[in-house]
Amino acid sequence: MDVDMVLTSASCDLKIGQGHQRNNNIEGMRACITAAVNRIDAVITFCDEFNIEWPYKLNNMIKFSTDLYDDLIDSETMVNYFNSIKDLPNARTEELI
Repeated sequence: MDVDMVLTSASCDLKIGQGHQRNNNIEGMRACITAAVNRIDAVITFCDEFNIEWPYKLNNMIKFSTDLYDDLIDSETMVNYFNSIKDLPNARTEELI
């Protein structure tokens, strides 16, 4: 396994996930985070199996993916709350809906 290539791919997934976050694409964000976390998990398993020290950037990626996942949960909570409001009086008065 080329650990650097897998981590680079995971890093790209996280950056794309950030783009989805800026565009409010929650499903795309979830897919990118999942792909990145699966790659990170594969590297951790590989390193542990062969008693290889974890690459330095792996710890940063774990932290970054955790932060991005927390943002995903916050976004989903906010969207679900907004969708649960039956009557949107302020939006109606501002003619947004």
